[in-house]
Amino acid sequence: MLPDSRRHELERQLRDALRQTVGTPAQWLMTPGVQEGLQQLFLSLSDAVLQPLLETLARWQVDPTATPGDAEIKGLLQLVGLAQDRRLMAIEQLSHALHQAISAARLARPGAPSPAHCQQGAEELARLLFLYAAGQQREASPDVLALLHT
Repeated sequence: MLPDSRRHELERQLRDALRQTVGTPAQWLMTPGVQEGLQQLFLSLSDAVLQPLLETLARWQVDPTATPGDAEIKGLLQLVGLAQDRRLMAIEQLSHALHQAISAARLARPGAPSPAHCQQGAEELARLLFLYAAGQQREASPDVLALLHT
């Protein structure tokens, strides 16, 4: 997870890039410096959601009372929105499925995914984000999505 100082630095760089551009606001968003800044900010915010979630899910598998809290659930909803804004449909779809799975499992609904299945979903999400950071976009594993929808 990036420290707040790094996130603030990314935001400052993004503001600076926006100030240096000319044209309409839509054109500003398409300039390379702004696009790079937005991508880095997205990755930073995604990491801030995903790392605590992975830690919580690992504890949950060992201790059934250590369920993910409201912060993790809200973080996943935030990630759904961030992915939607970036038009990253696979990340949006997987984040939403993981949110639904964890919510059902927390309430111990019959047929809800297990903590291990939720962990697999979070690890798949980490894989997609890693690939996105490397410049590749992939679909989420159908097997993992199926585990989350059980």
